[in-house]
Amino acid sequence: MMWWQACLWGALGAGLVEAGEMWQLHRTQERFPWVKDGEPQIKPYLLAVFLRCFMAIGITAVYGVSGQVAGPLAAVTLGVAAPVIIQQIADSSPAGQPAVEPGATITERPGQIVGPDPQPPTQEPDVRQPPPPPNPGRSHDDQ
Repeated sequence: MMWWQACLWGALGAGLVEAGEMWQLHRTQERFPWVKDGEPQIKPYLLAVFLRCFMAIGITAVYGVSGQVAGPLAAVTLGVAAPVIIQQIADSSPAGQPAVEPGATITERPGQIVGPDPQPPTQEPDVRQPPPPPNPGRSHDDQ
């Protein structure tokens, strides 16, 4: 699939989300999303729709160019999930720094991350039995 085709399918995915939200709002509140307090306010709504489609087109373009989009369903799904994907990328750690879970320790070797520091072992009494004394009546050859 060409990157521009992926972009169109991604825009369709974003449009489906917008249409679903518009339908839900119209059905539950009996008004369209761009009408607020009885006054039409279409400019902010159009800006929101444009930004959602822009995110969807951008994400599907990147995935399409890298060959990660196998078909139209994948591109539409990326278009639907574009805001979530972008938020996850934005929430990740800065470039060049590994993402570390809270309490994890970075070891001296780059790229290796271990879990939280273990609790120090408690000192328990040594309950091992000493080895039995050698039997003086037996020789080592008998064993």
